[in-house]
Amino acid sequence: MNATTIQTDTIRALCARIQAAAIKCEAYHVFVDYAAHVSALSVRVHPADTVYDGVVEQENLIYETVYLDADWCDPIAELTAIIDQLQRLAVEV
Repeated sequence: MNATTIQTDTIRALCARIQAAAIKCEAYHVFVDYAAHVSALSVRVHPADTVYDGVVEQENLIYETVYLDADWCDPIAELTAIIDQLQRLAVEV
């Protein structure tokens, strides 16, 4: 295995942890979106009592986008930071 393969596997594992947390979370609304055209994972967290009627802008407890293939950032560090933020909200990750 080379470094690129290890990093890719690590990124996939972190993304899977975030997605699993979103599925298990009942205390908040967790949205995880993947944009393949830019290889970006976005995570948004709203309070569970959020009303999505378009009248009032929703409160974002977390709103992060990580570009998984970018050379100008560290996606592993950014994904780990999102996991830390979710855990601070008491979301099981």
